[in-house]
Amino acid sequence: MKRYIMASLLGLASVAFQPSLIAADVSSLSGKIKETTKKSMDINKLNINDVDLKTLSKVKGIGKSKAKAILEYIKLKGKIQSMEELAKVKGIGKSTLKKLKQNFVAAE
Repeated sequence: MKRYIMASLLGLASVAFQPSLIAADVSSLSGKIKETTKKSMDINKLNINDVDLKTLSKVKGIGKSKAKAILEYIKLKGKIQSMEELAKVKGIGKSTLKKLKQNFVAAE
């Protein structure tokens, strides 16, 4: 019986400590964690295509004039496909875009 138990443990140990198996599992887990983290971060963001003037102008550094410009752009061009597209709006530079990305996401 002792031999059987020892043989079983040695067999399990040799399978459990194969670096290629461990690396493959870690790699696939890493991708899943990144994907889940990104989705959970976006849950707390509002869709830029669905916001109103009041909500948009509450973002620190945006104000009513930039909010109006963003909403006018959406009205003329249609839904924003990516947040980077907002750089085309007059008055929206890198720092403003960064603030917008913290609070909003471009979704259909």
